[in-house]
Amino acid sequence: MKSFKIMFPLNGVETELLVESMDANDMRYSVMRNVNDPHPLLLELCDHTWKCKSQDHWSLDDEQIHLLGQKISDELNKAEPFSSGVNAL
Repeated sequence: MKSFKIMFPLNGVETELLVESMDANDMRYSVMRNVNDPHPLLLELCDHTWKCKSQDHWSLDDEQIHLLGQKISDELNKAEPFSSGVNAL
């Protein structure tokens, strides 16, 4: 499972996010604003569309969820790993 950081604009503010793959097929991700975020964003790729399984306290619309999923896909192989979290390298 992969863990890495990305920069993404959340509600107009460029924010560093911690991303952890939750499966071997790179179809499900946990996205956190900081290590041990009590309200991670859970994203899943379903039928070529990114769906949000949980987004307590994130306030993202469907377009932002899609853009975040695309950013994660684009950055997957070139992002820098991080060393904290559930699936840390």
